[in-house]
Amino acid sequence: MEAGTTPPPEEAGLGYTGAPVVGAVLATVFFPFISLIAALLLQGSEQDARKKSQLRNWAWASAGWMVLWLVIVIAAAASIGSGSSGVSRSGPCQGGPETGATGQNIPGTNRYVFPCVFGGTETTRLP
Repeated sequence: MEAGTTPPPEEAGLGYTGAPVVGAVLATVFFPFISLIAALLLQGSEQDARKKSQLRNWAWASAGWMVLWLVIVIAAAASIGSGSSGVSRSGPCQGGPETGATGQNIPGTNRYVFPCVFGGTETTRLP
């Protein structure tokens, strides 16, 4: 048989079943970096084409799981780093005053400052 060809079904192995698959899934979920290393090491020495394919899929799943968590961590850090509300109260009013917001009185005047929906503030004179 030539290198790089898939063996006929009668020559191909059965692959991994049962407990090894469950172990691989649990290891991928809880220890994706170690799972990636294990899958790559096992794949390098495996002769059975079906098992080699399963190990390659296991490596891809482990790497994908790590990338997903990396994206989640970066998004959470960006969200936390942008402030508690993420809306800047400096500058002109954007989106109009927030419904139900209480204004802050400017001492000695009948003017009130209201926060706006998408940022900024609006100063309004009330009778």
